[in-house]
Amino acid sequence: MARTTTYQLRLDEATKRESFAVFHELGMTPAKGMRIFLTTVARTKSIPFPIEYAPNEQTAKTLLASDVEKGYKGFDNLESLLNERKT
Repeated sequence: MARTTTYQLRLDEATKRESFAVFHELGMTPAKGMRIFLTTVARTKSIPFPIEYAPNEQTAKTLLASDVEKGYKGFDNLESLLNERKT
């Protein structure tokens, strides 16, 4: 049998109560549910469900700004980039 380790996490009481109730309805312990989740993450190298993300206004502006607006500088070749880094 593989050697095991422990991991703790903090969550609010409502999330704990509601999620533990779902695990109970599914006939599994919360620990088993977390093992399934983490095993799936490790196997697939991804989160096994879509994550919706809505950036705040400042982040959205930054993401949508052009490279020039962000202050990015372009280079024609690697040598130009490396020369710029030396100065």
